[in-house]
Amino acid sequence: MSNALSPSASAPPAQEPLRWLLPRGESTLLIATDCDVGVEVDGGTLATRFTQTVPGRSTLILSSGDRPLHVHSPGAQRLAVAPEMLRLLAFHDHVTGLQRPLPRDRRQPAALVAEGDFNDAQTAHQWLVRALLDGQPAFLVAASLWATREPYQLIRFVLEHPDLGVQQLADRYGLSVAQFRRIGRKAFGRSLKEQLRLLRAGRVLHRHADTGHTFTRLSSDFGFSSPSHFCSEIKALLGRSPSAIFQHVHAP
Repeated sequence: MSNALSPSASAPPAQEPLRWLLPRGESTLLIATDCDVGVEVDGGTLATRFTQTVPGRSTLILSSGDRPLHVHSPGAQRLAVAPEMLRLLAFHDHVTGLQRPLPRDRRQPAALVAEGDFNDAQTAHQWLVRALLDGQPAFLVAASLWATREPYQLIRFVLEHPDLGVQQLADRYGLSVAQFRRIGRKAFGRSLKEQLRLLRAGRVLHRHADTGHTFTRLSSDFGFSSPSHFCSEIKALLGRSPSAIFQHVHAP
């Protein structure tokens, strides 16, 4: 009798390569932690089929257009794009008044290699800040695809209607209040009620910095029941009274 083991006896199972389907309109991060890894992408046509090498300790940001992508990448670590990245993009674009154009060909995916391991949130944040300043073409394509995502769209919508309450916002957006609250919490990382409180408080502080108007006048202009109500709100949200905040900002 042979002593040789059959393939099914005791042999460890072969490790499955990383294969999955990236739905249309979605993004993912593929991280090469220590050494270079290859990524194969197939969108169903020659124009959407390509390979990409991701250097060690780098991250590939992969975004699909209006068709799903079949991705094969043994050795890469897959990570979801953090909501904070879409949030930072939306706030940046709102403050700068930027309306990102739709990609010329939404069938095309976007692939962008970024230095750094995006498992570290601070690394991802610092990269995005630099990318927003540099405005490289590859990033602009990815950012345009991100701007089509609902969290980005909802944040921009809320920021552009700061005087509306949750019910009014939900009605204009075309969702039930419950749906709008749920999506809003995911987009902002906090409840919509708290986010709207922060936005209103921030607008008062900015108006004070711009005009020098007293907090008594501004608290009335922005719908607070009294100056003390406004001060209590600011302290609850930011940990300091309005006057203490400005004393800290202007301190030598």
